[in-house]
Amino acid sequence: MRADASKAFCVVVTIRSNDFKNKSHQIKLREPTDGTTEVYEIAKKLFAELWNGKTPLRLLGIALTDLTKEDYAQLSLFDGAAEKKIRSKKLDRTVDELRSKYGRSTIRRGALLQNTHEVGRKYDAQMEEAGEQPRKKEDGAHHNRP
Repeated sequence: MRADASKAFCVVVTIRSNDFKNKSHQIKLREPTDGTTEVYEIAKKLFAELWNGKTPLRLLGIALTDLTKEDYAQLSLFDGAAEKKIRSKKLDRTVDELRSKYGRSTIRRGALLQNTHEVGRKYDAQMEEAGEQPRKKEDGAHHNRP
């Protein structure tokens, strides 16, 4: 999305339970975002509202909607939010550059390193088909279940 210079006004999280029932929640934002941390935090909040922590899930989807290419933002002068957004934007730009130069698995959130579920196999296969390097198996992304 950032490569396309787009931002989203809405974050949507959808889950599908093992009985194929879908539920979704969304948050409309006052200002559009392309920030990884902001989207991640919003998605975590929406997921926590949706899932009871017990029901097996068949699907977890995160979508960014109401996209815009306009570059505008109203930053507050009175709290640390403006400075935090600027730092986050710089971090996202640096991560994007590293991934572009060295591959998608070069850098990732620390929370993902301890993942013991078989998550991301389809994503890895798609990345391989596109000619990009998949995530490394020793990163914890492909541990077999007992």
